[in-house]
Amino acid sequence: MKENRLHSIPNELLAMYFAGETDAADTKKVEEWASSSMENQESFNQFWVVWIDTGIVRVEDQTIPVQFDVNKAWDNVRTKKEVFEKERDANRRILVRQVLRLAAMVIVAAGLGWLVKTFYFTPEDVVFVAGAEVANISLPDGSGVAIRPGSQLIYPEEFRDVRNVSLQGEAYFEVNHDPDQSFVLKAGETTITVLGTSFNVRSFSEEDSVIVLVESGMVSFAALDDQLILASGEKGIYIRSREEFVKQTPLSTGIDHFWRTRTLRFRGHKLPDVIQSLENAYDQSIVLQEDALANCSLTVSFENDSLENILEVIALTLQLEVTRTNDQYILSGQGCPEL
Repeated sequence: MKENRLHSIPNELLAMYFAGETDAADTKKVEEWASSSMENQESFNQFWVVWIDTGIVRVEDQTIPVQFDVNKAWDNVRTKKEVFEKERDANRRILVRQVLRLAAMVIVAAGLGWLVKTFYFTPEDVVFVAGAEVANISLPDGSGVAIRPGSQLIYPEEFRDVRNVSLQGEAYFEVNHDPDQSFVLKAGETTITVLGTSFNVRSFSEEDSVIVLVESGMVSFAALDDQLILASGEKGIYIRSREEFVKQTPLSTGIDHFWRTRTLRFRGHKLPDVIQSLENAYDQSIVLQEDALANCSLTVSFENDSLENILEVIALTLQLEVTRTNDQYILSGQGCPEL
């Protein structure tokens, strides 16, 4: 780097240089100034671009007389330079605002990311979707979950202060008891909170209800500003269209767990309850043709049986006939006397 580098140069001298009016000494001075630093070279290039843009060029053939007004030429250059600098400054201000805005967005995103990571889910969450069969998995705390085919469960790789999970579909949970770490399940617009219990949750977005059946322990089933406390053996239903909770006594037929156990148990159940369980289990319409059939009771268990086999067993047991149409099954017969 040169010790005697020029740090500035008169604008008029640059104008004369571009117009070809400098002598050898001034020409050398301008060129040394331009080559002494990147900043000077950038300024030189900017002046040169502006000069070309004014339409003024150096005449190489010195035999042609050229009348050159340095002051007028420089006025053109200075006007262009001022416009250039204003645009440059405006662009810089825009760039600064964009950088500040981006920085703010990054800070906000980082803050939100920290909140999400601290209080709910993170990008490291596990998204598990069950395939064609029931999937059985273990959560980071050792709790077990059976997930219905096609259902989705989201949970973190490691639980923090709260054991947060999210469900879309249906699953059965066996939650390990931990008084210092609540287990919070998001199912649609509802929240199920427990310390340690076993329960079944059904929450499909296309259905009008979220259903929780507690097998052991106790849970809080909440939505909006309302909640339902469910104990062992109780069933709670949140009806989305009415935004309200309903508590029911579940059927003891095993229908609520049929999707994972493939087992139905009837112990003196009336035939209408049996038919209701079969319709829910196999998604088929079954009609009792005679009213007297409602008086019949049934005690029998089925495991991994087809609907056709089950209906044949019922027909043989109660001396009924089974007829199948395109969209439903029909049970007919004399029925049973009213007790």
